[in-house]
Amino acid sequence: RAKVADTAMELHCCLVQIVLRYLRSRYGDDLMRRIVRDTDMSLEYLEGSSHWISYEYYCRFLAKAVEFTGNPRLAFDAGISSFAVESFGVIGKFIRHLGSPPTAYRLAVQFNSLWSRVNKWQLVKMSRNGCVISVTFPHVKQDRNNCLAIQGSLAAGMLLFSLPCARVEELKCACNEGNSCIYQVHWVSRPTRLWGYAGLVAGLGVGTGSWLAGWDFGAIGCAVLMGVGGYLAGRRADYSIRLKDVDAKTEEQASSLLESIRATEKLNEDLQKKVEQRTAELSDANQQLEGPIREVRESEGWVMLAGRRAAVGGLAAGWGRVV
Repeated sequence: RAKVADTAMELHCCLVQIVLRYLRSRYGDDLMRRIVRDTDMSLEYLEGSSHWISYEYYCRFLAKAVEFTGNPRLAFDAGISSFAVESFGVIGKFIRHLGSPPTAYRLAVQFNSLWSRVNKWQLVKMSRNGCVISVTFPHVKQDRNNCLAIQGSLAAGMLLFSLPCARVEELKCACNEGNSCIYQVHWVSRPTRLWGYAGLVAGLGVGTGSWLAGWDFGAIGCAVLMGVGGYLAGRRADYSIRLKDVDAKTEEQASSLLESIRATEKLNEDLQKKVEQRTAELSDANQQLEGPIREVRESEGWVMLAGRRAAVGGLAAGWGRVV
């Protein structure tokens, strides 16, 4: 049975249901149920469509899931599944076919209050291939696992449109300071159909002009073929432009990753040097202490010997008096 404090109306259970589905699919139903039991919560309550949980319980649940699975980025991985089409049902299919990536992120910001009452989302900036979103926590402290879950959901927004996950960069984190997290999201949009339509119009125009100029009836079919050919050529140009953009973004990400690797290697080298230096200092200190320790041990030996001699002398004196 759920505790009253854990059922405060702060977060809708749909958020924890995302993690439950991920745990069940990735680690199995048994482990998922063990995690729920260990948090003193009822699985039936968490799976309810109209139930709410406290922010404290949600953070505790994520921490317990990380502990049981040994995956420190479990919240992020689970967040990736939050924007799957099946998570939204009919609405997800509607957004996928009639919406666009900017529309998906605008809706996420606009309707966030329907499932969260502990934070406020704000769309700071929107562009064709990215946006900046601010998440403010007025009354609670941001948790690292919750931050990873938000990043995962933002990265997965592109899955609605069968596109690669977006790249999320955390510009500011409330886990460190302040009460706001600021995320910059970059994505690769679908190739536009501009050149495809241009090729279609050009092909149809050439074919129609030829027919009006007195060509035979077959010119109509020729016009259609030219239109189709122009459209295909235009679409090829569209995809070529998009591939260049993808290559540029991939190169940028690879460069950023390489810089991170180099920075990590530099930190490891500095740490190794400090460890070696500290080890040498401790070794010198041990050598310097060996002499005093040896003297102390020798002194202890002389003290013990003197004590034994005194005891023997006292015993002998006592026997002498007796005699």
